[in-house]
Amino acid sequence: MARNGTGRARRDGGGPVLHLPQLMAGGAGHLLDEAGLPPSEVRWWLENARHRRFRAGEAFCEIGQRTYDFAILRSGIVQVYGLTGGGDRVVLDFVFPGGAVMALDAAIRGIASEVVIEMVTGAELWIWPYELRLASFGRHPGWQRLEVLYLEQAFVRKHRRYKSLRTETSRERFARLHSELPPEWVQIPQGLVASYLDITPQYLSRLRAERRKQAG
Repeated sequence: MARNGTGRARRDGGGPVLHLPQLMAGGAGHLLDEAGLPPSEVRWWLENARHRRFRAGEAFCEIGQRTYDFAILRSGIVQVYGLTGGGDRVVLDFVFPGGAVMALDAAIRGIASEVVIEMVTGAELWIWPYELRLASFGRHPGWQRLEVLYLEQAFVRKHRRYKSLRTETSRERFARLHSELPPEWVQIPQGLVASYLDITPQYLSRLRAERRKQAG
């Protein structure tokens, strides 16, 4: 990886460059700013980033994996899913550009991953080794604040999803997709969306048809 003092990082061979303003404008920027990290610390973090392109269907993390790289999604869509006892896929979450990508539960507990993190579309990620967090804690207290903020954000998102599945109707959950997710979500295959909503693909088709009729 080539590095420099301008707050950017790239892989040797001319991969995309990650700039400080670009990072701060994305989803991670809000957390970095709230943690009170000075630009010099953020630049140090950027200098340790590596860029990688993934194909649709390629995994960032597999079930049983014990390495916990942390990434920010530059482009594309990522899904997080688990498997039932019968081997059926259950989609737990989607990640869109600017979002963080990692097997958080496994990393915190130091256990093998219980989920698969896989590309829905072709995607590009900036990646950091999870062990970098240990080095960061000794550099500036803002890094520990950042971890707390990230954990709080993840907990709120997880709780919101659990509450939605327990208290909302299928129609309400479908309507929530349109109000909360970015426009790119329409690129997600119907089977994955149905799994995320905990409904059948056939019922999802019905809901979509109803929405088109109301919009028309």
